[in-house]
Amino acid sequence: MNWGYCSQSLTVMGLSVLLGLLLWSIGFGIYLNRIRSRGWDSTRRLLRTLPPAGTVLLLLCGLFWESGLAPRWLLAHAGWPAAQMDLAGRYMVGDRVLARNQAKARAWITRAARSGSAEARLALAGMDLEGQGRSGADPGSALASARMAAAQGLMDAQLLAGEILARYPQLAQPGERAQTYFDAALPQVRAQAAAGSAHAMFSLGLLKINGRGLPFDPEGGFALLLAAQAKGISVQQAFRISVLRSKLPPPVVLRAEAAWRQGIPTSR
Repeated sequence: MNWGYCSQSLTVMGLSVLLGLLLWSIGFGIYLNRIRSRGWDSTRRLLRTLPPAGTVLLLLCGLFWESGLAPRWLLAHAGWPAAQMDLAGRYMVGDRVLARNQAKARAWITRAARSGSAEARLALAGMDLEGQGRSGADPGSALASARMAAAQGLMDAQLLAGEILARYPQLAQPGERAQTYFDAALPQVRAQAAAGSAHAMFSLGLLKINGRGLPFDPEGGFALLLAAQAKGISVQQAFRISVLRSKLPPPVVLRAEAAWRQGIPTSR
């Protein structure tokens, strides 16, 4: 629980309720005056209305302040994978009432994955690979989750499964190859990149730079990353581009920038 946020929100809600009760008292007083109600009887009638009015105002303030959390929390506990993923995302970054907690985020993603969500299985694979929400990284567990999501046809899961096998070939099952997963994903990646998807361009660029799934082509790969950046990417992806820029030879970066400015085919 994010107690700092809660104390601030409760203070604001309390002041809002007090202001609302003041306005209610004025309005109810005008009503009593119009019906010619006077004296202690009028005061008692007003006082009887304050508790229910305050309760209604508090509920309205709560719904206005946290309108998105309550229904998602209920749906998540009812077993709806989309709500479970939403709640996990809130725990991952720390959202208003919910403090940042990677362990709880992983627990909700795990529940969504058990419900059969391919996106949850992919997210769980990524967390296990990085050791988020647990004591350490577990490539084997990450690969198991990525396999299941890849079997459901999720492009990013196919790419991740291939990436894990390329990095940890000892985890492969008999006859399992990283290239098989890359080959399954490449048609979708190329089609989406040709359609202008920044995410697909970024993925295709990394495959070329790393020489995994595609022939090693750092120049063409970095040009694709620049094209993706121009269309809009995440902060993490932009940071990765800056790291690659510092690692690649300057002539390669310059040629990639020139190729990007001239316009390059993104579906190869």
